[in-house]
Amino acid sequence: AGYGKKVSDIKGKVADPWDITDAFLANGLYLKALGAKTNEFNAAMKYYCGGNCSKYDQFYGKSVVNIANQYEADIAAIGG
Repeated sequence: AGYGKKVSDIKGKVADPWDITDAFLANGLYLKALGAKTNEFNAAMKYYCGGNCSKYDQFYGKSVVNIANQYEADIAAIGG
């Protein structure tokens, strides 16, 4: 809901949180605001546990980065 105006501005229509494309766009904007563009690990950790992460929570951030790296490798392999 906090990204509704930004989604509306981008899409040129009133944002609908129940519309998958609007929700996906809002989630992307949220993760970008958390730093996903520059540091995927930190963004994933903030998404997972806010500011209260312990060293035991790092499995999540590491798995997100590993999956993202594999996606990038797969896309490169198919010539994308």
